[in-house]
Amino acid sequence: MKAEMRLSYPGSCISVNSMKIVRRGRRTHRNRPETQEWIDELTEKASQYRGQFTPPVTVGLSCQFRDGRHPDPDNLFKAICDGLEKGLGVNDKHFIPRVDKVETGYTIESLEIVLEDGLEH
Repeated sequence: MKAEMRLSYPGSCISVNSMKIVRRGRRTHRNRPETQEWIDELTEKASQYRGQFTPPVTVGLSCQFRDGRHPDPDNLFKAICDGLEKGLGVNDKHFIPRVDKVETGYTIESLEIVLEDGLEH
């Protein structure tokens, strides 16, 4: 099984950094609202493939950015894995992240995520 998903890259809001919130005297972490919105969009796209992948799942990432001021793609994987885990129903410990390419010079920034079933390797 192989699936491809393209999402817009809304800028620096996709980050592994989270907000620290104190609730009932306990500290908890939560994604920034913009990051959570992007993760939810990925979850929705990935949910159409729920139950179709057998672990391990290779997660390939191709990035198209405007210029060299972009995040390290490896840092994007935390947010990507969170969205895919919810959408696919596969624990993210079974994901094998792979950066396929990072290109600059685009006016519209985007991320392409390619999922490959573990049985195909």
